[in-house]
Amino acid sequence: MIGQPALNETLNRALNGTAGRLFSIRTEADVMEVARGARQLAERLGFSQVHAYHLAIATSELATNLAVYAGGGTVRLRVLDDTEQTARIGIELSVEDQGPGIPDLALAMTEGYSTGARLGCGLPGASRLMDEFSIDSSTHQGTRIRAVKWRQPAPRLPAHASTASATAAPASTASAAIASAPTASAGTQSKRTAPGRQSSPRTDR
Repeated sequence: MIGQPALNETLNRALNGTAGRLFSIRTEADVMEVARGARQLAERLGFSQVHAYHLAIATSELATNLAVYAGGGTVRLRVLDDTEQTARIGIELSVEDQGPGIPDLALAMTEGYSTGARLGCGLPGASRLMDEFSIDSSTHQGTRIRAVKWRQPAPRLPAHASTASATAAPASTASAAIASAPTASAGTQSKRTAPGRQSSPRTDR
């Protein structure tokens, strides 16, 4: 686990550029770069390996959509420091394109719906992997997505906990089915969930 001094130094460096890091997405290589950048940033900020990979998978899916469906776009990674209010640190994804837009968001966010033959997790899966997710899309005006992953606090055991109870349930994995897809609505969709409540993706955009 990352030490607190190292974490503070990493956080301070990340917050020096409040605009975050901007990635231009056109090719598969660009997708791999932003997904790797998201995972490495999460690990440096003390995210668990599981949640760092959740973030990377969601980032990869959203970036792939830019390259495949929208003719390219941008992904911005930004660190959110909410430690003074709620002792939370998060990573925000801002995804934007000027593509054809999504004519039916409700359909695009429906489990099992796919417009292609890709094996990605799709928009519903990306949404479930993140703690906050909102999407706005207009025909011929592009799509804008904001998603946030919060770092989970380390679990605290009661002082009287035995060794047996200390090795209880394992951490959730990318295949755990915990949270449901967000409620669909035309034009704009959003969700806010308690951090850590996500399940594995199953569908494509």
